[in-house]
Amino acid sequence: MIQELLYKYLVLNGHLGLPEIGQFTVQRKPASIDASGTALLSPTYQLHFEQQAVQADKILFLFLAQETETDEVTVIGTFNEWIKSVKDQLTQKATAELPFMGLLRKTEAGEYHFEPLTTHLGPTSVELPQGHIWQVDTTEETADEAKTDSGWWIYAIIFLLLGIAAIAYHYL
Repeated sequence: MIQELLYKYLVLNGHLGLPEIGQFTVQRKPASIDASGTALLSPTYQLHFEQQAVQADKILFLFLAQETETDEVTVIGTFNEWIKSVKDQLTQKATAELPFMGLLRKTEAGEYHFEPLTTHLGPTSVELPQGHIWQVDTTEETADEAKTDSGWWIYAIIFLLLGIAAIAYHYL
């Protein structure tokens, strides 16, 4: 149960810190067009792990308490028990499966390495209409080259003055 909620928190917030283990982050690779220009590739999300000192996250505990409809103290106890069980698995088997996320391994040097699950949500690509090839513009514009239309505010002031004149004419 707690694994599902932790995964939900990770997906919603983009990061999940596990004290004494490390930090998980979700990194997004934007959508792109394939090399031939005939398919639109969807954005992809990759789960990354970095072993670092992480403090307990109060927002995580509030989220877990709200999702389980229990008090924060109970949630903190359950979370700490789960962290302890993961660390025990890593100590005994040198691996711990994190459901929905991947496999966490502990090396002989005591470092943690993470192997994410390879799951794809949604379509991975969309074929473009037959005979249609997108041309990808690879030129870059600098700030000096970019055209700006800075005269729009003149029209806004003119319409403002006309509006004020119409209101004044109506009431005076």
